[in-house]
Amino acid sequence: MLANDKSQRMGARASFEAIRRKTLAAERRKDQLALAQYAFDEICAKTLYNVTNGPAPYDADSPFWVLPLALELGRTLGVTDPSEISPLLKVK
Repeated sequence: MLANDKSQRMGARASFEAIRRKTLAAERRKDQLALAQYAFDEICAKTLYNVTNGPAPYDADSPFWVLPLALELGRTLGVTDPSEISPLLKVK
């Protein structure tokens, strides 16, 4: 997993490119749920890549879009009350 393994984070650029292809396909078929998921996935990949300080970073504001896009994904999935997901967020 990219987030947990610093040595794998440079792979976030390739992950972004793969997700982007899925996004473009979802746009063509007008799949709103997939678009919400892939927007979140893309911004996470961009953020992980940027923390590597690798060449050609993505926009510097990428980390600031993680939460808004996560909330949008939740709304798209029908989550309207954060307490519905809070038990899922507890780390064991």
